[in-house]
Parts: sequence; C-alpha cells; structure tokens
Amino acid sequence: MNGRELPIHLDEPNMIFLWKDSEVIPFVSICIVGLVANYLTTAIVIAFLYVKLVRKLTDNKPRNFFKHWLWYRGLLPLSSPTLPNPFIRRYH
Repeated sequence: MNGRELPIHLDEPNMIFLWKDSEVIPFVSICIVGLVANYLTTAIVIAFLYVKLVRKLTDNKPRNFFKHWLWYRGLLPLSSPTLPNPFIRRYH
C-alpha cells in the first residue's frame, strides 16, 4: 500500500505512519532545510515543536482552523476580492 494507511471514515485525513499528511510535509521540509544548512538537530527540534503547536491549535477544531487563525492575525496574507483585510474591524 505504498506506505499510506487507508482512512477508516470518509472524512478522516490521510495518515503517514502516526501523523496526518498535513503534519508530515512541513516536518520533512524543515528537516531537509536543516540538512542542507548543516543544522539537522536544530531543525528536527523546530519541526517537532511546529507539529506540537499545529496539533494543539487544530485538535477538536474544524478543518482549516489553523489557516483561518493565521489569516485573522494577519500572518497569512490572502489576496482575493472576496476576503476582507483582517485588520479592518469596521467597514462603515
């Protein structure tokens, strides 16, 4: 099964070993950057802290909650005519 576990329920996320695929991709990316920069140990620690933070912010919350949280704080700029500026609280 090429390393991927099949989800049991329809709305369950894909899993790679014990992690969701949305946690594995950033973890591996951070580790690769650390390997290239010769700071692999530091990168692994940062990657684990990132995964722990994302799990804390997303457990028992709706899908894409973390992206919305980042956008609301102004840390994830999205350019779209339908998305308002998160720093504008009153429009009129």
